[in-house]
Amino acid sequence: MDIEKYCDKIKQTPLFKKISDSVLKAALLNAQEKTFQPGQQIDVSESLAYVLKGGASVYSADSRRRLLLRRIKSGEVFGAAGLFVNDNCFSRVFSKGISRILFFDAENVRYMLENDSDFMYGYLEFLSGRICYLNKKIACLTAGSTERKLAMFIDSFGQERIELPVNLTAVSDMLDIGRASLYRALDKMAQDGCIARDGSSITVLDRKNMLDKY
Repeated sequence: MDIEKYCDKIKQTPLFKKISDSVLKAALLNAQEKTFQPGQQIDVSESLAYVLKGGASVYSADSRRRLLLRRIKSGEVFGAAGLFVNDNCFSRVFSKGISRILFFDAENVRYMLENDSDFMYGYLEFLSGRICYLNKKIACLTAGSTERKLAMFIDSFGQERIELPVNLTAVSDMLDIGRASLYRALDKMAQDGCIARDGSSITVLDRKNMLDKY
């Protein structure tokens, strides 16, 4: 493993942005790199995973309903929420294409938390962000009408231009609405001047009107 090269690459990720080189390099000495084939399940129990190459798809924990939750790209991390919990009940992760993943086990992450306060605060900020994200998703599911669910979903990204992390079929499953209803709601929002859509990209034109109207 090229520690210097990996250190520079990993520090481009927000979670690791402020960690000291010495602490990260020490952690990298004990990290494990693994390669996964397309569609192979990735076990992230008690590990923080960093995608070196390729990507991953995250599905709901219920194996009877294959619900796509999000996609993880190269340079992103996953597994933080369940790192110190001996029960991987949150989701199932599968390799998208051939992927190389770097794993920091719980002891290794604990070392970084205890020896670098910037990383510790960054980790807390990261987890807080995930909690806020999940709360927004709960708000989407309990919003009521199809239009309201969609408006809350779009607003949850907090950006003017959104690149959907999943396809529209997965969005309809996530929000528990029919595909036809989803397309009608998207068309209505576009006609009302609230959004503009180009494939999987959505631009919010009038956020206030979107939330007030729906």
